[in-house]
Amino acid sequence: MQIRKMSALALAAILTITAAAGCGKKKETEITTVSAAESQPAKAVSADPVDTSEEIPELTVVVTDGTGTEQVRVPANWQYMTGKLDPSGNVDANFPIMVGDQKTNVYVISNYESRQGAVTTLDDYSNVLVNGVSGGGVLTNVQNMGTETMVLDASHFAAKRTILYADYEGVQIEYIIYAVEGISNYYQFDCWGYADKARRNEELFDNIVNAFIGI
Repeated sequence: MQIRKMSALALAAILTITAAAGCGKKKETEITTVSAAESQPAKAVSADPVDTSEEIPELTVVVTDGTGTEQVRVPANWQYMTGKLDPSGNVDANFPIMVGDQKTNVYVISNYESRQGAVTTLDDYSNVLVNGVSGGGVLTNVQNMGTETMVLDASHFAAKRTILYADYEGVQIEYIIYAVEGISNYYQFDCWGYADKARRNEELFDNIVNAFIGI
């Protein structure tokens, strides 16, 4: 599955924005990346064949949105997905953080909105996100594997994690939606990759979201 095939998956996540509060979420898309070890930008993605390793990479690069509202850690070989997920620019305009690895075909995009919007509880917010992706028409044979409650390691924010399995253009994928309740905002993390790498990807995605810091 090439990066061009992932664009519709990003668009599936876009559907959750209008389904939620639609309130004044900032739309700056600048991403600043600093290596925790060497203070260097993330490396460009290799053109090597798909990596079949089950190893969970360390999170050595800090990624923040343009306003300092969100901060996550990702592996050093990940790259910015800005301008690469959706030619129309809709994803760029609505997800301040968009990162991933084309070699292993794993991607994370994130946005946020004020808790003063139409959605009033974390459960409601999670349901809106899940329903938006499940019913968006992009994914078929969607199987909802259930929702778990989390408390994130770095921020201690409450979160809901929902795992979906679905078919996308003949390939089975795993799509994980994290809804996070911050102090001032609700945060959304949409993560996806091949279903046959679910064990590896789930641990990696959990590590990334657990390292999230927001306001």
